[in-house]
Amino acid sequence: MTTHRMDPSHTLNARTSNVAVATSAPFSNSTRILLSTSGGSNSAGTYQKKLALRLRELQLEKQALRTAHNATTQICSLPDDVLSLIFLDLASMEAEPRVISHCFAKKQSWVPQTNICRRWREVAIGCASLWTSPLFHWKMPEWGPIMVDRSQQAPLTLKLIQNALGSTPDPTSSKALSAISGRLRVVEIQSRNFASGKLSALLSHCQWSTAPMLESLIIDNRAEGRHRTSGTDTFPDNFLLGGTPSLRSLEVLCCSVEWSKLPVYNVPQMTHLSLANGKGTEDQYRPSVKALADALRAMPLLESLKLVEFLPSGEEPAYPTRTTLLTVTSLTVMDSGKKIKHFFDTIDIPDYAYIDVHDRTDARPEEIEVQFLSILASLEPGPMSDTKPSLLDGIQKLDVTFGGDGLKHKLWTFKMWPVADDDASKPETFKFTYQDSAWFPERVDSIRVLQLFDLDPLEILNVTGGEQVRTDAWRRVFAPLPNLKEITLGKGTHFGRFARAMRLGQYEPATESGEPTKGAQAFPSLSKLTFSKIDLNMKRSLKKKKAINPFIKFCDVMKERSQTSAPIIELSMRKCKNIVEADKRALEAAGASKLRVQWDKREDVTSESETLRWYSDVLAESSDDAGLQI
Repeated sequence: MTTHRMDPSHTLNARTSNVAVATSAPFSNSTRILLSTSGGSNSAGTYQKKLALRLRELQLEKQALRTAHNATTQICSLPDDVLSLIFLDLASMEAEPRVISHCFAKKQSWVPQTNICRRWREVAIGCASLWTSPLFHWKMPEWGPIMVDRSQQAPLTLKLIQNALGSTPDPTSSKALSAISGRLRVVEIQSRNFASGKLSALLSHCQWSTAPMLESLIIDNRAEGRHRTSGTDTFPDNFLLGGTPSLRSLEVLCCSVEWSKLPVYNVPQMTHLSLANGKGTEDQYRPSVKALADALRAMPLLESLKLVEFLPSGEEPAYPTRTTLLTVTSLTVMDSGKKIKHFFDTIDIPDYAYIDVHDRTDARPEEIEVQFLSILASLEPGPMSDTKPSLLDGIQKLDVTFGGDGLKHKLWTFKMWPVADDDASKPETFKFTYQDSAWFPERVDSIRVLQLFDLDPLEILNVTGGEQVRTDAWRRVFAPLPNLKEITLGKGTHFGRFARAMRLGQYEPATESGEPTKGAQAFPSLSKLTFSKIDLNMKRSLKKKKAINPFIKFCDVMKERSQTSAPIIELSMRKCKNIVEADKRALEAAGASKLRVQWDKREDVTSESETLRWYSDVLAESSDDAGLQI
């Protein structure tokens, strides 16, 4: 502020100067009269009170004038309902607003935008839908109750994290949280740090026995996304057991909760049910066969079912009557093989349903076969069998993967797409995963169990990590398939065994002399091959003096097939290892004009004189069945 000094030689009487200003400036009459009477009989205190009152009046006038000015602008003349829609869109554009707010303890970023002017604020406060996702956080305990109050009686969406209320919850927040059960529509409660004690404390403050409007409930207690539990029951005794008649979707993940405490009874609207406990969950947390059957039968609209370590113990006899789930389109079960087999012995599901099975125990080939047979027996024609492809009609595409992130428990995974399904982006219809710690000879039988399915329609085969797939398995299971057109070998696949299977043809018993009998041509319809990140020199042990680079043999096969009615038309090489320039030229010559070879120019080219790589007998070609030696 600038202070103006008066010239001492021109002193003015205060009354005279105020009157002069009052008469010359465009002030209102009230201000002029007040200024002109400043030297009257009024005391200084009384006069200052009059001035303060007048200042307040002027501030109100100023605000009124600004409001009138804003009202004439185009954006401020929008109707209340249009302005409310803009606010709702603004709030919806904020990515994960409650998560961000929890981390930094700030109100949602869209809230300040509603305070641009008085009318905007009034419209925002009056829009109940704008406040239907109340934010509870211990650093701002007043905000959650305020949002609940502003939401009036609209249905609520609530998201809580484990420390939402802090160690000593604010009474106002606790009261507001426990009083909204009748208005809840969507609830998500997360405890990502595997702190079941904190989750239990949070649930105890909710005190919800009934939730008549609740449609979706997620309680996620996973540790960094893994299915683990602490072994402690986290649910209060009466939590939502009073009734949730509108519940459509329920996810309870890794909470170590007993089946009897789950709101899975009297929920006829349920369409999605996902329950997960930790590996090796005790039987006390699992449902009985009858309890599970009764619950599923009371869900006539169920579409998606996921049970992780929540299957019956398997010791009970099967339920007298199989439970039919005609509306289920997605089924996921993860448990021990014995419990999985027992589960599929008690239910029927539509043959077009997506099935994901994970046997979490080391399974032998005969155990896998029993599971496959139980799964196939549980598939019954459903109402959409005529319009959706079925696994029972045959397999058109198959992915076989062997690998894992640990040395002890490797995983086999079979993914299958049914016949007559041309949508490449669609997820597989059947996925089966199991642990495998077996010694390599037993793994051949694991591949052979695929023959329980109808593989004749198979057109596309992808194999990754298949170093344990031996020559005779290639010849028995895949070589005879009449429609197999495309094969992709991924990283870890034994190239030498595959090339050998192509050369020897389909499997036939060896003669009495032990000499192999060459059968009909292997892969009679094969026209496209892709090798990705595989070792082209993976061969039998160099202890064999006559060891020959398997790629040379492969070139011979390509040359022979180019002269038949089933030549290989396209061959793609992607980041392959151990190939020399001479072999590349030999491959180009082998296919003549019929074979189109695509190199990505990222292959590992070795020198012509480099010593051939040595492999142990476990991975060598000579480890195949007796009678199949070269």
